[in-house]
Amino acid sequence: MPKQILVVDDDTTFREFVVEVLQRQNYTVDAAENGQRAVEYMESKSYDLVVSDIRMPGLDGKEVFEKSLQLQPQARVIMLTAYASLEDAVELMHKGAFYYIEKPCDPDRLEILVQRALENQQLQVENQHLRTELKTRYDFGNMVGKSKTMLEIFDHVATVAQSRSTVLIQGQSGRAKNWWRVQFITTAHASMAHLSNSIVLRCLKT
Repeated sequence: MPKQILVVDDDTTFREFVVEVLQRQNYTVDAAENGQRAVEYMESKSYDLVVSDIRMPGLDGKEVFEKSLQLQPQARVIMLTAYASLEDAVELMHKGAFYYIEKPCDPDRLEILVQRALENQQLQVENQHLRTELKTRYDFGNMVGKSKTMLEIFDHVATVAQSRSTVLIQGQSGRAKNWWRVQFITTAHASMAHLSNSIVLRCLKT
């Protein structure tokens, strides 16, 4: 399915230029002539990328960006900026915009930047799907054990998985040590935590 892109610019000539460049790459592109129209599009349709000018009358690019965070959290945002609004573009990047491009822009540079933004967006979507799948497959709720001791263990795993400690899992062969290792990893990923140290498995001789 073609990627969905929303272009927002009150300059008709430049807006049509951007739309033409993107349509050549087989993207599905909607064009909004002002910020209010952009919000209407975002309220009715899902987008992978929003490309918006910063300086526009009425609802400006900053407000379009803020609305995109609320209405299109999965979308990447590229800001179009003239020299006078460069500081605004950098500020919006600090708030989560993917990047900015100065006007007038080279079509090749625009194509490359859009491609990078969409690849980044696709990677996030795939990672989210993977985290959801792993969490569903290995969720503690799928375990039979419901005793007080097992529930306490599950609680410890959830806590330790978000730390930066090295985890040692030891026990006799056949005691599901690798399953517990998966629990630490998937719990950390599900909460967006990162394990900086290793998880060590140790088998004990009977």
